[in-house]
Amino acid sequence: MPRKEYGFDVRDAAESLYVDSGLTYGEIAGKTGVAVNTLKNWGNTGDWKDRKRQRVQTRKTLQENLEKLRVRAMESALAGPDVDPQKMFAVIRMEKLALDREHNLRQALEKGPDNVDRPRMFLEALEFVADFLKSRDPEGLKVLAQNFDGLVTRFKEKHAQAA
Repeated sequence: MPRKEYGFDVRDAAESLYVDSGLTYGEIAGKTGVAVNTLKNWGNTGDWKDRKRQRVQTRKTLQENLEKLRVRAMESALAGPDVDPQKMFAVIRMEKLALDREHNLRQALEKGPDNVDRPRMFLEALEFVADFLKSRDPEGLKVLAQNFDGLVTRFKEKHAQAA
């Protein structure tokens, strides 16, 4: 029986489900239709287990740092006799964006890799970056604006090939 060929997008989705989402090979097989043995071979050649361990540790560190950052941002926004409305707005906006992105990513992964709304996630990420640059680095925002069409074009090309 001839070997079934899979596109890079399927392998990439399977790797992401294993490394980033923590699914088992059996769960990934159910979502992607790729045989468990094929997934194990991909995992062995791509060092998925080591990358998963590193990812877990990185997430833990990021989570700890994010919690510290949130506390510092809130303390800074509330410091002094008057609440700084700009800092408070920034804290609230940062929290909302983080929670929305996490919620959207969980929903997308529950639906499976073929149902991820990559354009929406791309635009949300760009919006987050633009909001950050607007307040912190106006010159950086100008650079982003100048290169926006190129970013969008590269995104479309990448995901047109994967489709």
